[in-house]
Amino acid sequence: MSMSTASNWLWNFGIGYATPYMVNEEYGNLGPKVFFVWGSTCLGCLLFTYFCIMETKGLSLEQIDILYQNTTPVKSVSYRNQLIAHNVHAADDEAIARASGREVFNHEKGSQTSAQEKV
Repeated sequence: MSMSTASNWLWNFGIGYATPYMVNEEYGNLGPKVFFVWGSTCLGCLLFTYFCIMETKGLSLEQIDILYQNTTPVKSVSYRNQLIAHNVHAADDEAIARASGREVFNHEKGSQTSAQEKV
């Protein structure tokens, strides 16, 4: 939490300090075109969020750990729905395999079966 607060203060200071110089006729002389600087920054943040941040709404910490181990940020919404639908927890290897579509090693029988065969 403290890192996000410090980052917020830092970026607010940077934007507040730089914008007058960017708009001023003696320095940057961008005027209303400064919108394109901040608009492109917002677009970059949007792309970063979509491609790099996973959807973790409604998951426990153990399920978030499973999510980060088994999927990518772009596919995280559908994988999160599978985790919730199959009620997956960290100790349940079979449920993790069902949610991710991988093979599971059956310790009792000593054989591998696919998650599709289990369902």
